[in-house]
Amino acid sequence: MRKKFIKLCIFLILLNLNSISYAQTFGVKTGFSITHSTFKDFNKIDNIYFNTGLSLGVTAEFLINKNLFFETDISIIKKGYRYQGFSYFPVIDENTGELVYNHFYNKDKISPIFINIPLKMKIFFTNNKPKIFGVLGPYIGIGIGGKIKGKSIYNGVVDNYDIKIKYNSLGDRIDYGLNAGIGLEINSFQISTLYELGIANTYFENYFSLTLGYKFIDLKNKQK
Repeated sequence: MRKKFIKLCIFLILLNLNSISYAQTFGVKTGFSITHSTFKDFNKIDNIYFNTGLSLGVTAEFLINKNLFFETDISIIKKGYRYQGFSYFPVIDENTGELVYNHFYNKDKISPIFINIPLKMKIFFTNNKPKIFGVLGPYIGIGIGGKIKGKSIYNGVVDNYDIKIKYNSLGDRIDYGLNAGIGLEINSFQISTLYELGIANTYFENYFSLTLGYKFIDLKNKQK
C-alpha cells in the first residue's frame, strides 16, 4: 500500500507539473491561512480553536476565452486545529471498588502538512485595472507530514510532547473538497482570498487563506 501511495503522489505531481509547462501563464504565490475544524461524528466538541499557517506554491492558467481561464497549482499548506480542555476516562477506585472518572488537561496543536492540487475555473469580471476575478472548483490534498505539539497535565504532572503525524492508511492521507475565492490582479501581481471546505476526513475543515501571487510569463499578452 505504501508503494502504491508513493506512485500515486508522484503521478499526480508530475501530471500537474506537465500541465503547467503548457500553460499560457504561470507564476508563484505565498500566503497566510486560518483553519477551523468541525467534527462529523459528534454533535459538539468544545474548545476547538483556529489554527494558522503559511502556504507556498506554483500556479498555472489556461486560456478558454477572453475572460475565462482554467487555473491549477501545486501548493504546500498547513491545516489542522487547536484543542484545549479536559478529557475524562473511567477507572476503578482502589478503596471503594466503584467506577469513577478521572480527568486530565490537554492543550494540543494539530498541524498536518498537505500538498494541495486545486482545479478551478477562473473568470475576470472587469478588464480595467485592477482586474477583479473569481474562482470556483474542487481540490485534492495529499498529506505529507506535520506535527502534534502540546502538553497534558494529570495529578500535577506535566507532560510536554512534540509528535510527528503518522498516517495509518492511504485514506487518512487524502483530503478533498471544494474551494471558491475572489481577488484582484494589478499588472503581474494578484491578491486573493480563498475558502476551502474539506469533506474527506472525520471532520469538516474550513480553510481560509489570503495570498499574494506573481506572474512570471504571460504568453497570451505576448501573442497579441
